[in-house]
Amino acid sequence: MSKVESGQSESAAYVNDRLEEMAAALGQVPPEEFVARLLDKLVADGFMELKPGCTREQTAGLFSAALKNLKFKLPAGS
Repeated sequence: MSKVESGQSESAAYVNDRLEEMAAALGQVPPEEFVARLLDKLVADGFMELKPGCTREQTAGLFSAALKNLKFKLPAGS
């Protein structure tokens, strides 16, 4: 087995933390507002950035539409 580099495990931990936040927040706010907050957090943490010409609102709308088609399956105890 190959050794996992610290950068990879830190990224995995970050994504896991964001997924846990998503699972906890679902149902508490409208999907569009939730996605806008999530995007703000990911951008603020430097995990992603919007492409030039893309607005936060456009991206949140597309992302929330996609989330309606997904069912998250998180491990028990996450």
